[in-house]
Order: sequence, then structure tokens, then C-alpha cells
Amino acid sequence: MSGAAADDRGLTLIELIVTVALLALVLAGVSGVFIAGIGAQRDVSSTTSASAQAQVVTRSIVQGIRNSSWFTAESATAAGQLVRARVAAVDATGTATWRCVAWFWSAGDSALYTDSSTAGPVAAPAAADPAGWTLLADDVRLPAGTSAPFTASSNQLRVELLVAEDEGSAARISTTAASRPQNSTGGATC
Repeated sequence: MSGAAADDRGLTLIELIVTVALLALVLAGVSGVFIAGIGAQRDVSSTTSASAQAQVVTRSIVQGIRNSSWFTAESATAAGQLVRARVAAVDATGTATWRCVAWFWSAGDSALYTDSSTAGPVAAPAAADPAGWTLLADDVRLPAGTSAPFTASSNQLRVELLVAEDEGSAARISTTAASRPQNSTGGATC
């Protein structure tokens, strides 16, 4: 009988309290790791998105300037700054088609836009959010100590920008593109 009585006794109140307390500690630790993982994933996603937007901006400007026969960066104003370039696009037969390309950094809405025309110069935008222009990236700011995103010198364009995504990290664009003037026959200047 003493063997059967020992099997029927179950858990004591102290054993139950200790088991629940240990289970609570394990669950707290697991949930802390889970929450930290979600935060890290959000930060990585934000940084990746900002980096992707920065790459789009850099590719557009650098390729445009490298394929240009001429470019100009207007002075930065309270509204933003405009860069215009006369860019060649070469088809499969080797024939160059010239077009005017412009990039506009809007200080008002912290964004970078682009536009192009084969008919002549691209008109300067009339508003901070230019209608008809293509948005390259939003949440584009100037790095600390920088007064203008674009600086022209001879045949080189210096670009200094920060591209952010939400409240995450910003990707810095700090590059110089050099114009490689080609045969510039045909087409109007921009």
C-alpha cells in the first residue's frame, strides 16, 4: 500500500509554483529574443531599401553624366537644385540619339526627381513636387556640412546626398561622375 499511496500524491504547491516560475522565465527569454529579431529584421529591411534607392539615384546620375557631351548644375536655392545634361543613347547600329536629361533635388519634399526630353531643354520645375517628373527617391537629404547636393567643376559633377527609408539608417551617396564628351553633332543643347 505504501507504494500506491506514494504514486497518488501528485505535485505539491511549492513544486507547482517553481515549475510555473521556471516556465515564465523561459517564455520571457524566448519572447525577448523574438522581439529583438523582429527589430533587427526591420532595421535590415530599412537599410536595404535605403541602399537600393541610393543605387538607383547613383546609377541614373552617373550614367547620365558619363554619357553626356555637356552638363550644368544650377545654384542651389531654397526650393532645391537642378542639374541638366545633354545625354547620348546609342542604339544597336551605333547611331547616337541625343536627349536632354535633368535631375532635380527638391528641398521642400526631400526627394530627387528626373525628367528627359528629345525636343529640347527640360523646363525647371515650378513647384517642390514637380508634376510630370519621375521620382527616383524620397527622403533625400543633404549630409551635415553640405550646402548643395550637386557641385560642378570642369567636366565633373560631385554628388553628396543621404537617402533614408522611414526612420532607419541612411545610405550616403558621395560620388563624382565625369562627362566623357562624344561626338556632339546634332541636337540642341540643354
